[in-house]
Amino acid sequence: MKPSDYLRRRTSRSVFSTHLTEVERNAILAGVRDGVQEAYCGGFGVVLSVITADRKLLFFRRSKNTAGDWGTYDCTVVESFNYEKDVEHGQPSVMRNALRGLFEEAGLEDRTGDIQRMIRFFGVVCRSHFYEWALYGTLDLSGTGYTASQFAERYATATRRKGSLWTLRHQHDTLGESFGLAHDAFEFVEYVAVDFNVRDVLRFITQRSMSEYSFINAILTLRSVLNVSQDTIARELLTLRRGGD
Repeated sequence: MKPSDYLRRRTSRSVFSTHLTEVERNAILAGVRDGVQEAYCGGFGVVLSVITADRKLLFFRRSKNTAGDWGTYDCTVVESFNYEKDVEHGQPSVMRNALRGLFEEAGLEDRTGDIQRMIRFFGVVCRSHFYEWALYGTLDLSGTGYTASQFAERYATATRRKGSLWTLRHQHDTLGESFGLAHDAFEFVEYVAVDFNVRDVLRFITQRSMSEYSFINAILTLRSVLNVSQDTIARELLTLRRGGD
């Protein structure tokens, strides 16, 4: 990605998201059902799902202070590429993009390089509504001390440093464990950990309001990490739609 590519993508994204009406956007989207044309691509970034040491898949509910997808859940870290910050040895670095997202959005700092070695990228997704491309992957914290509750504590500490009022609470319902509520947080207001298995993850994403990235990335994580087949996921989704537990 050259600097000119980055500037073009930022400009395209701004024009498409703020200067076109919904009718005009939909007219363009209707003509690119098979994929967003490169000329219209308005952004690039990284989407990382996080699996904790106690085998929980993490979700964060977005606050009303974010640019979009208010109140929906992310799975979990979504970070747009920054040409000034995400560079290594003078070249754009997807890994720098991912690590910055983990630090800024989840308070996870990689001082020893261990976290970097746990990141695996699996493919590319496109969010057509905003004309964004993203490299999707996972951070599997198995074998570390980062359980869901410890991850929540670290995230709470990071948001407190930013001035957000975070009151940790631990409650459990049929869909997952909620560890806290951040009042006036910029990015996220709720943190939820879901048992990392096919049934529980699919139940969560079908019964909660999800961002496009989050829904797709949760399914891709099941396929990439647990090697769950597409047919198995389709059958489970059909069962849930019919009212199965």
